[in-house]
Amino acid sequence: MNECDQTCDALRDELSRLKTTGTQVRADARCALTNKPILDQSQPFYIFPSGYAVLETALKREVIPYLNEKQRDRVKFVENELSRLRKSRTSCNQSSCEIAMYDYEIEQLTVELGGLIAAECPLTGTVMVESIDRGFSSDEDD
Repeated sequence: MNECDQTCDALRDELSRLKTTGTQVRADARCALTNKPILDQSQPFYIFPSGYAVLETALKREVIPYLNEKQRDRVKFVENELSRLRKSRTSCNQSSCEIAMYDYEIEQLTVELGGLIAAECPLTGTVMVESIDRGFSSDEDD
């Protein structure tokens, strides 16, 4: 029981440390998968502890084939819900309370999507290991 308490305390300390940890992004940072500048794109990007930065669309394209069926279905559901909520939020005249609820739901779904597709770096994690038998892309694919 004492060991469990110590482990929980260590996890709490690590979580509080991670909340205050920041990452600096260079102005010329590029997506590790597409080589596009990440700050010039109008889409979210992820930066991994490995140092790689990846645009969301490229990350999805790389990671989704390696998710199990339940995870892929959940990604599809979350993306559809995000799209629906964003349209509903912008198309209606709503009170600030309703807008706050939409924003909260959008934030929760965005966090869930990030957890599904960005659980680990696609270039240093299990996706890279599982894709080792895949051939290199041809010049035409680039």
